[in-house]
Amino acid sequence: MLVGGDLGGPIIQDLALRFPGFARQLVLFNCPLPFDKRTMAGMETRAPREASDYFVRQGTDPDGLASELDSSTKRRRYVASFHTSRFWAHPGAFLREADATTAGRFSGSMAVDFHTEPFADGDRFRAGLGCYESVFSAAACSEPALMERNPNVRCLVLFGPSDHVVYPDFDRMAAVVFPDHVGPFLLRNCGHFLPWEAPGPLVSALAAFVGPRL
Repeated sequence: MLVGGDLGGPIIQDLALRFPGFARQLVLFNCPLPFDKRTMAGMETRAPREASDYFVRQGTDPDGLASELDSSTKRRRYVASFHTSRFWAHPGAFLREADATTAGRFSGSMAVDFHTEPFADGDRFRAGLGCYESVFSAAACSEPALMERNPNVRCLVLFGPSDHVVYPDFDRMAAVVFPDHVGPFLLRNCGHFLPWEAPGPLVSALAAFVGPRL
């Protein structure tokens, strides 16, 4: 079983198509999906325009962006916006008091600090923009990605609907891409960062999906 969201989502979709039989089960949440105009007609398949400016800049001008963010403080402040003001997450998800839904160890800005710390380093930050470059430039890819409908793998579909970055109808689209699916299940008060925002429901869903083989 492979589990993935965000960039991990297309990676495990590619693996399942590229190596048939490698994975018999997938778990997908809040990630890119292949688009089919006919079967997805009438669905909301585009993220809000106001949420896409960062994506274009990171993919088409990564060096310019990296040069502007020329200190660890600037880089961390930039990344922090994805956890707070840009509405990837459910409002307040990374600012509320620590409890079982926020891993129990961090509260207030400490949660944001925890998630932005890896991007303080300039080389790491620049490397992280590579996945965005690959969307706009074939030269940034080692080979074309495999992203298409897959009827041969059972998929558990989870969706944090507070996410303003992925498609509003992610759940309906995923059900088309994977005809043999469980769900889709929408998680209340949850957005893009599902493992952090809803760890309990995620683990429970995984355990139920795998069953006795866990």
